[in-house]
Amino acid sequence: MKQYHGVLAPLVTPFRSDGHVDVPHLERLIDSVLVHGCHPFVMGTTGEGLSISAADRREIITRLGRFKRPGVTLYASVSGVCHTEMVDRAKRCGDAGVGVAVVHLPPHYVLSPSGMLKWFETLADQSPCPVMLYNIPSTTHMSIPLEIVERLSQHPNIAGLKDSEKDVDRLKEATSLWKERADFSHFIGWAAKSFEALKMGSDGLVPSSANLIPAVYTRLMLSVQQGDDEEAKKMQVISDEVGALYQNGRLLPDSLSALKAMMKGAGLCEPFVLPPLDRPEPVDEEMLRIKFTAYKSNFGSLLD
Repeated sequence: MKQYHGVLAPLVTPFRSDGHVDVPHLERLIDSVLVHGCHPFVMGTTGEGLSISAADRREIITRLGRFKRPGVTLYASVSGVCHTEMVDRAKRCGDAGVGVAVVHLPPHYVLSPSGMLKWFETLADQSPCPVMLYNIPSTTHMSIPLEIVERLSQHPNIAGLKDSEKDVDRLKEATSLWKERADFSHFIGWAAKSFEALKMGSDGLVPSSANLIPAVYTRLMLSVQQGDDEEAKKMQVISDEVGALYQNGRLLPDSLSALKAMMKGAGLCEPFVLPPLDRPEPVDEEMLRIKFTAYKSNFGSLLD
């Protein structure tokens, strides 16, 4: 098995009403995914990473580092638009014991393939911890070509790719390229294709619903590894249904706010978000809570 694999839980960032990080809820959330064998991933898209102040980013990295333990890899996004600050965050990750620095393309300029190559190589050259590439066209408005990823995969400090692009042909090509590469991992960030990606040879999952139902994803991965496709498909159905509760009919920012509202109902965090996100109306928050509570009641302890 590769060094980097498994379920990465892209954690929401709990905030207080004043907009600063809610440390007690953050630590409880990290614990809640660790107990199910997931690896915590902070300050990604689901975690509103680009909206968080520099001081709170430092606090989150420090707090995450305290959960370092054997068998767990800690992931933190260092993405931004200022390369110097990204390098500083990567160094802070290294000092704190965070295992992998995750980075996507800058969202303010469209880059050529050579520009993308330089963006990632420059960070990987200076980062004290391994770098994971993050492809998410829905926010960066660019797709990292697989031939560029392949070139970057030869860099000794680039450990893998987290790919959230919704393209089945790309998924097939990517897994065929790297499933036999011991030194480079592929993670699928498209929850609806979790089962298919694992069957194709992907090394792990990065589903936002792991904030709510981490046990489902560890069970899905284990079922695939054990050849129990029937059980894995059942877990995929649950993933799809829970995701639909907060994603269907919503833009990405609104779905993240809805996810937090559902998590509030489950006692996992408060529903506060940072601009440009906005909280759902109170009636919508209540409806989200009711829907998830009703759904969860059908499965007993399976989703706990």
